[in-house]
Amino acid sequence: MERPKKSRTDNHKEADSETREERFIRLAEKRVPRAVQAISSIGKLSNTYAYEFTDADVEKILRALNLAVREVEDKFKRVSSRDQVKFRLK
Repeated sequence: MERPKKSRTDNHKEADSETREERFIRLAEKRVPRAVQAISSIGKLSNTYAYEFTDADVEKILRALNLAVREVEDKFKRVSSRDQVKFRLK
């Protein structure tokens, strides 16, 4: 038997009762697999029987992907380093 789909108000109620960590886990478990799938899909463009591309095209794609990953890494590092800095004068 199928579960009934949740309405937006049900999701809102659920979100209200979630901790910030639970919300992070829930969203990460949805978003990361989608991102990995999208990257895998880009990898399929390497099929030389179906597509024609230059080394410059490949470099542009890889540069864009690497930049996006670095930006995500930087965001996480900024958050964790901000939490670690505990400055006191006295």
